[in-house]
Amino acid sequence: MKELSGEQFQAFYVFVALLIAALSLFPLLPINGDVLGCGQITQARYLVAMMALLTVGTAGAAIQTQWQAGEQIACRSGRKRYPSDSADEPISGGLHLVVIAIYREPIDLIILTIRSLADQPEANRIALAVGIEADAPNLELTTSSIRGLFEHSFGYFYIFVHPRGRSGEIAGKCSNLNYAARAAVAALEAGSVDLRGATFTSCDADNIFGRNYFSALDARLASRRHDLDSLMWQAPLVYTWSTGASPFYVPITGALRSSWIAGILVPFSINGMSVFSLSLDLYRRAGYTSPIYQMEDILSTMRWSLVIGKKIKIECLPTVILSGPTSGGSGWESFDEWRRQIRRWSFGALEVFAYAFYHVRSSSLPVLKALPWLLSYFLYYFILQCVAPLSVGLGLLRGFLPGSHFFDVSPLGAPVSLGWVTVAWLLSLVAVMALLARGVVLLDRAMELSEGEDEIVWLGRLLPLPIVLLLHALVVLEALLSLARRGKSVCGHSPSAKEFLQTEAHRLPVRFGS
Repeated sequence: MKELSGEQFQAFYVFVALLIAALSLFPLLPINGDVLGCGQITQARYLVAMMALLTVGTAGAAIQTQWQAGEQIACRSGRKRYPSDSADEPISGGLHLVVIAIYREPIDLIILTIRSLADQPEANRIALAVGIEADAPNLELTTSSIRGLFEHSFGYFYIFVHPRGRSGEIAGKCSNLNYAARAAVAALEAGSVDLRGATFTSCDADNIFGRNYFSALDARLASRRHDLDSLMWQAPLVYTWSTGASPFYVPITGALRSSWIAGILVPFSINGMSVFSLSLDLYRRAGYTSPIYQMEDILSTMRWSLVIGKKIKIECLPTVILSGPTSGGSGWESFDEWRRQIRRWSFGALEVFAYAFYHVRSSSLPVLKALPWLLSYFLYYFILQCVAPLSVGLGLLRGFLPGSHFFDVSPLGAPVSLGWVTVAWLLSLVAVMALLARGVVLLDRAMELSEGEDEIVWLGRLLPLPIVLLLHALVVLEALLSLARRGKSVCGHSPSAKEFLQTEAHRLPVRFGS
């Protein structure tokens, strides 16, 4: 399959962005009774459908997150065994290749991430490859510090300096990761290392691994050894790093992302996020990481499916990863970083959607197998995160306009007005917040954070949830329209600011605080 550069996607960007804008504005359009057959009733029903999607989607994801966190707690405490802990299913003992791509991250943060890998019981079976950009600040100091601390902590240890300006690449994690992974495989093969049964794991510089990550991965490999040609594993991510000192929208977005990953991305096999693992053989056959698409994690599942001609399924790994949320040194810096990261995700989401649309026709993956993924992807990235919050917000705005009778419409074919449906929906959001709060608390416990917080504290933090959903959706829509107007030039990967994440014991796993 020949991989397109992305310059050909412009017409698709315009179509999708305008479609999302139209769907978002639909409840506000002045439709009379002759249009669509029933005018305001159609808009009211559409509004109720979006309310239901927001509530059911977020609540369902929160419930799934609670279940996954409970599984991790039970496995860690010994109350439940991993699926392959039996005499007829021996634990895998292969090599684990882990690649970390770094650029401008603080050295203390990088050290925390690598230490969490060095603390794994399987560290002697880990080949750690650190890919660092050639123009990274303090390059020599960073590489010498990492090498001095961790060179003898793993079975194999490599640092690869990724040169800038290589043909067929864009600057960013995608090309750095691809370069480091290929270099690591070449180095291992040159040393005659047996790579049969080996795994590949990608991670960022702000990912603190749960202490049983590779124990869980070994167990899953053993129990699914016959399906390794189409499986990848994603651990739930918890974004409760320094949340107490963050503006309200940061912990709320983190709670949503945690629940969306565990409750939507994984169950529907949409895409991996930040940290994921798969067999090294599958990673190599699928063409490593594309060096020309900035959001390599969002792209991963569909791209690899297209390359091998078989839909890759994502399964949840019963362990937890602590991941750094957005951060800034001031209120404005925090908001700007939060906004920039959402824009970056949105650029990547539409770029990947266009990639799948254009490449599925020339791949060996049957179109009918790709359609469920395309639908799930569209509903998650564009309807749940953009259309639903905006259309609900605009619909409620319409109901409060002077002279409006929109709340008097009966959308359900019964003597229940839209106004009462709206009241019921607002009350249901409290239940959603409670479910989200419970999910985050259980993830904290699964991660063994040094300072746990209870559901009441988190419920208080989540009260501005509707405002954050609306602000988030506005940023997503602006990003989609910007991509439609300017094209791939906006898709450059500007790294997230990490220097304001606290690297001392506060809110880190117990083993780092002891």
